[in-house]
Amino acid sequence: MPNDPAGDTKIYPDSTTCFKWAYEPSGNIKAGERHNIGAECEGEGNHATALQRGYMCDPCDWKNVEMKVHHDGDTGDDEITLYGRGGRHTDGCACCGFAYKMGFRTNGNVRLAKESWHVNYDWPAEQNGPSLPRGNYPGVCHVMFNVNDNKAVRCQGWVDPGGNNQWQKVVDYTDSGSGSGGGKCGTSETQPGTWGGPNVVFRCDDFGYNFKNMTAREIGISANSGTGQNAPSGGYPLGSGTPYGSTTPPTGNGGNTSPGTDYPGTGGTTGGGGAGNDSTTGTGGTFAYQNCACANGNCVGDCGGTGGGTAAPGGPAPEAGAGAPSTATEPAPLITVYKDLGLFWNIRVDLEDNCNVSGNANVAQYIEVYTTAATAGVYQQIFSNGHIKAGLKVRSEDSSLWRERIRKVTVVMKKSSTASIPGDITCEIRDRNGNLYHTFDTEIAAATLTLNDASYDFISNNNDYRLESGDMILLNYEGGNTSDHVLLAHCNTDTTDGFDTTYVRSTNGTNYEVIQVEDFAATISA
Repeated sequence: MPNDPAGDTKIYPDSTTCFKWAYEPSGNIKAGERHNIGAECEGEGNHATALQRGYMCDPCDWKNVEMKVHHDGDTGDDEITLYGRGGRHTDGCACCGFAYKMGFRTNGNVRLAKESWHVNYDWPAEQNGPSLPRGNYPGVCHVMFNVNDNKAVRCQGWVDPGGNNQWQKVVDYTDSGSGSGGGKCGTSETQPGTWGGPNVVFRCDDFGYNFKNMTAREIGISANSGTGQNAPSGGYPLGSGTPYGSTTPPTGNGGNTSPGTDYPGTGGTTGGGGAGNDSTTGTGGTFAYQNCACANGNCVGDCGGTGGGTAAPGGPAPEAGAGAPSTATEPAPLITVYKDLGLFWNIRVDLEDNCNVSGNANVAQYIEVYTTAATAGVYQQIFSNGHIKAGLKVRSEDSSLWRERIRKVTVVMKKSSTASIPGDITCEIRDRNGNLYHTFDTEIAAATLTLNDASYDFISNNNDYRLESGDMILLNYEGGNTSDHVLLAHCNTDTTDGFDTTYVRSTNGTNYEVIQVEDFAATISA
């Protein structure tokens, strides 16, 4: 079996019908992040529709997939979770959030979760495998594919403990009908998710990690075999350009005399790419943005190059390219702007967009993205030897603050006594580990606070940092004492977007406590 783009042994061969793959050679994932690979499509909320057509959004949705990543994280009580077969996980479309999720812990525990909708879990399989120690970049892999004539789904969890390409299978479970909750989404309660979904996701919640060789590949299997080990017939077609932002597609020797077991060929010496049955190895031309397709030795579309290689015995002759390597790029999006905006208000216009608004539109300098009113008489004390920071944490992509550029934070504060307290109150953005990303321009002198509640604005019009999962917006005050300090109003219930945005405070500026049943009282604007 040849290697995949990351250099690992392929557990299963590539698909011949919807060949696509994604590859990230290295990077890091912060606590609470989801590394999402896929399309913009939200998914399909009617599982009966997805079941009937075999996919949620597109015939080449991620379906039979081999996902791998090597990492140096210590999961603790959490997991690194690899999942697919669904769309976006949000309360707005609960049934879009179907998934088979394989979770891996450092201690060797591997378990499979079936999420019939967001959020409804069953846990059909769990096994203990070899531990995955830090330092060696151990690998984890989730494979999911259809079996039994596309009526069941087989999920496997594999690990590479030493990071040396020695993959071991730990979990192997076939879902022929399990769990509960499918009836909510239009199928039987135990319906297997045999359809494809627009996304595959690498997730962690309470830890971060560096990674290398992160891949996702659509694999070829025999749906009737029950094992998935049979290689499909025919050569491997080279895909359409560089899908999903990956690096250059892998190249390999042509001369595919054993179809289904070799890399795609790469065309003639200056050709535009072959299909696994070219007898001459060469360098393919630069591919246009999804305007080139190759299958069984024939390339169509804007593939570039000047030569097509030589056909292997019994194979069709590959077509020549269309001249010099293509330099085509993704076309600019078409944007429609309506002349009469009617009663639409609060339109945010950034100066760098070079836009002008006239007529009946009211341009707002700030757009509110998060608002929670203070509970009367509920305060957080912030002072030098107590909780010196308090604010909120973005816990997931479903937070109303996720990916927003925050430029105004309005809070309610007062002081605790008639004494004049020293120092300034600041607003800042930090990650889950306390690393500082941004400090707002506005500072509030603590001496200006009164004994009565009042609103104060922290503004930073040039903040271009977009909030990610795990980030915190914090008020900071390092003056005062137990008697003379700042009282920051907050809400003693979770009212805005549930646990997706939660209240957080620090004991010393480094250790943070998340209060999941409360909200930070503030109006936050982008």
